[in-house]
Amino acid sequence: MPQASLVRIFEWATRTIPRAGNSKNTDYLWIWLQYARQQGRESEEDARDTFKYLKAQRIGEDRAELYYAWAAFEIT
Repeated sequence: MPQASLVRIFEWATRTIPRAGNSKNTDYLWIWLQYARQQGRESEEDARDTFKYLKAQRIGEDRAELYYAWAAFEIT
């Protein structure tokens, strides 16, 4: 599947699934992390903004996966 298609799919998912009640859901976090990962292949700034948004909105704040993914993104 082309890269741009994956970005659009994950973007659609993040906009469609309500944040309310899902901010601590690991599947919801997974979607956001995949979205950031795909963004990072096209624009580091967009991916970084997504990680900042997750932190600001407290999405996955209690999950190590968030910080691991963010750190992995920053060191690559």
